[in-house]
Amino acid sequence: MIYRKVISFIILIVLVTKLQAQTLNFYYGNIHSHSSYSDGNKDSATTGYSRPYQDFQYAKTAQHFDFLGISEHNHSSAGMAKVYYNMGLSQADSANVNGTFVCMYGMEYGVIGPPGGHMLIYGYNQLIGWDTISLLPNYSVYNSKLDYTSLFQKIAATPGAFATMAHPDIPDYDSLYFRNYNVFADSAFVGCAIRSGPAFSVDTSYADPSTSTYEVRYKDALKKGYHVGAILDHDNHYTTFGKMAQSRTVVLAPSLTRNNIMNAFKLRRTQSSDDWNVHVTFTVNGHVLGSVFNDTTNATISVSVTDPDLEAVSNIKINYGIPGSGAAATQLVSVNGVSTTTYIHSMTTGSSYYYYAVITQADGDKIFTSPIWINKVNVMPITLLYFNAQYTADKKVNCNWATSHEINAREFIIERSTDAEHFSSIGNIAARNLSSLSKYFFTDDNAPEGLIYYRLRETDNDGTESFSNIVSVQSPKNTHHISTYPDPASDFIYVDVSSSQNGKCTLEIFNDKGVFIESRIVHSNQSTQTIPFDVSAFKSGLYLIRLNTNEGSTYSKFLRN
Repeated sequence: MIYRKVISFIILIVLVTKLQAQTLNFYYGNIHSHSSYSDGNKDSATTGYSRPYQDFQYAKTAQHFDFLGISEHNHSSAGMAKVYYNMGLSQADSANVNGTFVCMYGMEYGVIGPPGGHMLIYGYNQLIGWDTISLLPNYSVYNSKLDYTSLFQKIAATPGAFATMAHPDIPDYDSLYFRNYNVFADSAFVGCAIRSGPAFSVDTSYADPSTSTYEVRYKDALKKGYHVGAILDHDNHYTTFGKMAQSRTVVLAPSLTRNNIMNAFKLRRTQSSDDWNVHVTFTVNGHVLGSVFNDTTNATISVSVTDPDLEAVSNIKINYGIPGSGAAATQLVSVNGVSTTTYIHSMTTGSSYYYYAVITQADGDKIFTSPIWINKVNVMPITLLYFNAQYTADKKVNCNWATSHEINAREFIIERSTDAEHFSSIGNIAARNLSSLSKYFFTDDNAPEGLIYYRLRETDNDGTESFSNIVSVQSPKNTHHISTYPDPASDFIYVDVSSSQNGKCTLEIFNDKGVFIESRIVHSNQSTQTIPFDVSAFKSGLYLIRLNTNEGSTYSKFLRN
């Protein structure tokens, strides 16, 4: 297993950046729910709620509820059509109010197995699927229904995208829990549901909490070496968003913005909580939940619980395990009747550990924290803060990384691959061996087209070699953009079309139900064109405009007042 091979001088990526020093606030919500665009809002005939925009507005009235993610089933058998998905993305943008309530839109990929498995995916912003409607593709990005390996790679290669395990079963995700550790799966998955549902509850009095538990699957993923956090799903199929139960996914973020909430999920700064406003602070050597870091000292684990409702704490349990060992996490310490505790765990140098806490309140509510991972080393040759790669406009790739500490390090070797398995060196930079912040830059002047992978190979003076995380970049395709004005419109809507190539495109207008209204052929010529549409006869409401090209589709929206 990867983490059992840890030796002195090994380099692990420190995922704690500037956010570590920031004040993190507690935000409460749910990212597993459905609108009528797939198989949610089953009570729309009586409630009048059906569209994502309406559901977001409903959720804003729930108590102790700061964010909602709508995750539509990604296939037509659940009612999803590609045009609905793009409309949902637009409606989430319209409903989102940073600082007040965060609205996110994603998909629930897959089918109930075996074989199968449901994954919540956010930040991808294109419908991934496999089925057709009237022989036409019902997806923007194709992925074979049961090919989870390819799906992991797609998510891992998309900046900002992440996935969570929804009501996971033991054979799910192509038997992920039985197979060897998969680096792409580890990059794609950031969370595992501890509880889910009840999916078909119609309660809106906060009185129908989930009694399910997927803690065993949580432990299964952790013992394989996967870095997953704890979350809690509602899986709403009726209009009950935020009001079915007091249970919540808790997110720690510097402020309530969509960017910060999504980044917090990616950093695994999450908790599964049966309580809707409890504050659980969990740290190891001062690092917050979700962190991965090296240290030369033993683990000092601290837990502190406060509840604005003054609910008492019955028990605090701290669990620990060895990632990649194949053995499930076990209890390290248990204390009763206190709201704070600190414990020092003696670690073996050269080994890795992870820790998470389970808090039980006097009323039986439980809170699971995400883990914190720590590797104990004799001496840290470098502390790598980040490693990134990005395409430039002149078809080059800029690699950049930073360290906060270096000792006995010789050089960084930049390596490139087209399959994420076979890497070759494309350059090297000498290490500076400073105890302060050092930033490094390297440009790949001969980057090939397509999907490319990069990593760092760090070499110490004693010959020890260690590797960074693998990052990926995709060569840019021909780009097409559209924008609309005025918004809202009364008589005419004007569509600006810009393209990086010559060719024929088609503009199409759909209403908020996905019904086609009108189309126009456009001959793109590498310059911006303005196309007018007469919308004076359109009914009031939200409309979607789609630009179809040989390379795919681009979308915009407008409101007819």
